[in-house]
Amino acid sequence: MAIGLVLDGGAFVLQAAYTPYVLTIIDDGSTGVPPVIYCDVYFDGTYYKTVTTQSIVVTVGGDTFWQVDISGLAQEYLKTKIIDITTGSLPAVYLPPGTIGSGTATLYGQCQCYCRVRNSTIDSYGVVTPGGTPPVQATVDSPAVAGDGYQSNTFYFVNAALQITDPTSMEADVESYRVKIFPGTVVNVSNKVYPLSYASKLRVYKNDWGMFPIISLNKAFITTSGMATSIIGNLRLAMYDNSSSLIYAVESSPITVYSDSIYLLPYGVPNLIAIFPLMAPFIDACTVYYVSFINVTNSPGAATVVSTPPIYIEKDIDGVIPGVTSLLQGAIVPITPPLHTRLWFQNYLGQFDAWNFIERIESHKVTSTPTEKGVNVAPTGFNRSLIGMSRNNIRGNDESTVTGLFNESDLPFIKQLLDSAKGFIEFTSPDGSSPAALMLPIVITDASYDTQSWDDRYEYRISVKYVLSNEYKVVRN
Repeated sequence: MAIGLVLDGGAFVLQAAYTPYVLTIIDDGSTGVPPVIYCDVYFDGTYYKTVTTQSIVVTVGGDTFWQVDISGLAQEYLKTKIIDITTGSLPAVYLPPGTIGSGTATLYGQCQCYCRVRNSTIDSYGVVTPGGTPPVQATVDSPAVAGDGYQSNTFYFVNAALQITDPTSMEADVESYRVKIFPGTVVNVSNKVYPLSYASKLRVYKNDWGMFPIISLNKAFITTSGMATSIIGNLRLAMYDNSSSLIYAVESSPITVYSDSIYLLPYGVPNLIAIFPLMAPFIDACTVYYVSFINVTNSPGAATVVSTPPIYIEKDIDGVIPGVTSLLQGAIVPITPPLHTRLWFQNYLGQFDAWNFIERIESHKVTSTPTEKGVNVAPTGFNRSLIGMSRNNIRGNDESTVTGLFNESDLPFIKQLLDSAKGFIEFTSPDGSSPAALMLPIVITDASYDTQSWDDRYEYRISVKYVLSNEYKVVRN
């Protein structure tokens, strides 16, 4: 019963979950042509589901070749964490099981995967007997039980979608968006740490929060003794004025980061003030800044491992209408939210980016079902208060339209906002509790947008319409 794998993606490679991942399986026919091939899929070391195939792709001599695509299971399994945008640290949203600290990190956005393949036999009565020991799925009461079979390489699925115009290698795709140099600093590109964002620049107001996603590959960090699976380094903030002169630089205390993980670099001004409080006096003079992670051990000098793109502090007007209208505005507990609208959205790589809009128009849409009840008593006294016609099934929601002016180079990034399945508004907590700001869910309305023009147009006004994900609650009785 010899069965094996002719082709899988290789060990520890990155694979986008929304790209087909096809394994080619070979069976030598030593017990006859198997009626069914089983591919047992394991995520993060635990059996998840089995994919089967009964179709031979090609026969060569006594060998039969079969193919299965397991990307659908990865799409089903993977989720993206709704992040705390106010974190003043370097949080991990994915650490591989068994890594130090993985017990406190949630398994979001990525997963380890390997497969075990088994064949089968069929007797003269047509009864199919699976080969090997089949695994058992987990239930509410019991954990999953592993089976056996010929095992593939271990690789990583990322909750991402590569486009038809992207490189077929996910590593090559994210590597092309890595910041390789910024004023006075060169990123050591031998480190295999990449952004999970296509942003070429970021823009913030002084009251904006921000988290920039990065991913580290297997043995991601260059050291004097070779590639390492972990490294000790510091977060570094570098602030520059409008003449690109460095006006302030500071580093955090040492942090250990690991391979095969997803981290979030804090880049919002309030996030950074929580880490580097002495930066506050330099904010008004700052035009652009970078947040990076530097290797301070086991390397020839302090070397930059990864950096955010340039982050520009907006100096012009902070809008005229808050991003969302709260009933508490002007009440006993007043709210002073930013006057611009900061939209967060899930990008093509599965993580969250943000973009600011100044102009906003809001309307309140209400629908209901009219009903009528006959009045069969004399209209005297309190009977005059009996209800005849009324509204039922009342549904109310805010519809907002935000408008921004964008350079043509921004539009590929803006398309991800327009396409996103998950959108949010940056929202100030109304009760002063922690976190101080959060992501309030919205639904972006379907529409058509002009993103390129033939008439030498370099700036585009784009309006995005959305409604709150949660409608207003109405008392019925």
